[in-house]
Amino acid sequence: MKRPPPSHHLLATLREDGRPANRSVAFLGFHGDTACVLFQTDSRSPKAAEIRRHPWVEACMHLPDTQEQFRLHGTASLHGADTPDELLRKERCKAWAGLPFDIREWFSGPPPSQIPKSPPEAFRHPVPGPHDPPTESFVLGLLRLSSVDYLNFEHGRRQHYSSAAGTDWQSKEVRSGKGAILS
Repeated sequence: MKRPPPSHHLLATLREDGRPANRSVAFLGFHGDTACVLFQTDSRSPKAAEIRRHPWVEACMHLPDTQEQFRLHGTASLHGADTPDELLRKERCKAWAGLPFDIREWFSGPPPSQIPKSPPEAFRHPVPGPHDPPTESFVLGLLRLSSVDYLNFEHGRRQHYSSAAGTDWQSKEVRSGKGAILS
């Protein structure tokens, strides 16, 4: 069965004080033929600072139509216009071209955590088009997976996958039956 791709997933990082922070990010697919998940974010956001400071993250994707959940563990890195990876630069431009106007406007405006001290009219500015270069604030996040917990709620199946370097994945069934999804 072909799975519909999720449009968003939850991403957990660590704040400066060590407390967890969790938010939704746009899922963009995988980086080439790797086990690296792509997502978009604003380079000026607290999330970006948290990833730079402590790259270990967890993400969770839920596919309600197929009753599946993927719990992803690994390290994240951020990639803007200056990334040396040509494929990532192309994927960044492709992701930018697919953004609706209001999201491109978001990346063109003030930093996401800034509280406006001026009326909204003061923040009006030209918004780059879909075929213009992405703004500096628009970056791709790359989640290099080290382990994945797969849960199938319909069949009560839980499988754990792990890899030391993102290759040579090992798999083990954690539990079968309806109780498998409760842990």
